[in-house]
Amino acid sequence: MDFINFWNPKNGDLYFNLPYAEPQKFSKDGFEEHMQVNHLAPALLSILLLPSLIRGSPSRIINVNSVMHYVGFVDTEDMNAVTGKRKYSSLLGYTSSKLAQVMFSSVLHKRLPVEAGVNVVCVSPGIVHTNVARDLPRIVQAAYHLIPYFIFSAQEG
Repeated sequence: MDFINFWNPKNGDLYFNLPYAEPQKFSKDGFEEHMQVNHLAPALLSILLLPSLIRGSPSRIINVNSVMHYVGFVDTEDMNAVTGKRKYSSLLGYTSSKLAQVMFSSVLHKRLPVEAGVNVVCVSPGIVHTNVARDLPRIVQAAYHLIPYFIFSAQEG
């Protein structure tokens, strides 16, 4: 908490770009890692740093997302995807965490009064070729390797 108490933004912006996609694992505190890395950690840090962001306003919280959030599904009663209601896959973990990030960004933006001077946005660079598919099923990886013919590089995105 020392970091939170003493953090003083110079430009007032937080920028989160965490393209985490791995096989299902759980953190030491019991959270599914896609959800923790892509959504819970940035959301918690954003909330903890809100007082500093307001003091340093105008400020922005910028969450870099993915078009994959369109196929995500967030079950608020099963954020860890362990009940078996939906068969778990790395793709489900990734897309669900990205959808949760969009939902959080939208709610936080709506709840912050204009006077706070903090703008919350969730942006997608579009379809960009990165190594995010490295641990997905081989059939998905094979399809993913065709993508460079249709998309931007990470530098162009």
